[in-house]
Amino acid sequence: MKILVTGSRSFVGKSLMPLLQGYGYEVYGITRTGSTSKNQLIGDLSCSSTYEDLPKDIEAVVHLAAVTSPPDYSVNNLFLNNTESTRLLINFSKKVGVSHFIYASSVSVYGDVNEAVLTEDHSIMNPSPYGLSKLAGEMLLKDTANDFVSFSLRLPAIIGKGATRHWLSKVYQKLLENEEIDIYNPDSGFNNCIHVENLCSYIVNILGVQKAGSHVVNLGCTETISIKECIFFMANLLKYQPKVKLIDHDKQSFTINFDRAREYGFEPWTVKNSLQCWIS
Repeated sequence: MKILVTGSRSFVGKSLMPLLQGYGYEVYGITRTGSTSKNQLIGDLSCSSTYEDLPKDIEAVVHLAAVTSPPDYSVNNLFLNNTESTRLLINFSKKVGVSHFIYASSVSVYGDVNEAVLTEDHSIMNPSPYGLSKLAGEMLLKDTANDFVSFSLRLPAIIGKGATRHWLSKVYQKLLENEEIDIYNPDSGFNNCIHVENLCSYIVNILGVQKAGSHVVNLGCTETISIKECIFFMANLLKYQPKVKLIDHDKQSFTINFDRAREYGFEPWTVKNSLQCWIS
């Protein structure tokens, strides 16, 4: 199988590319910048001319490329790079006749979560511009149910060596710098992360799923622990004493249900195993 991976030099892409190659797949990567090679392409996925230079015998697409929320990017650039790029990539995939399309979405599509356990059936309420841009990509894929097998992976924080931007990475940095960590709902359950290796293994698995249609699945960790326990476990791995400050907040904490992903072969790591693999 010949696979195109967008965002091939991203945090996830750097782990996924060699894994796919190790399984014997012929893998092509594409990024916006950098140097080219036989299987590494450079191009702007929001520009229609880019697709003229892509291999026409691609059989599957793993779409990791995306930009983050303002203030890093304007809302206009957010939708251009996340939504329009996805639309053009879907059209290309239909034209060349791929069998599988895997899309890195986000739990940000849900917006405000008002239930203790988050399932794929939770209503969409006030998502951020980033969440909307990813949701639009899911909706575009929904229209392709008769064209190829697609999976929209609603991802929580992705952890592993080099992880940045999310809450856990900020906790990690504050522990290293001996800074105070603000938390709320300390006794609430937490499983809202996935190790990059666990994610990449699942992507390889669903490339073999033959059930037709457009599928949307949550991902996360098993064996939930409390938010407070999570911080102290990370601190213990780093051999630091955490400085924790409890703050008042009316935002509800939640855990993620991923039973639907398990139906398609997802084998989640535990929270502690994921954290240990990242930090140790």
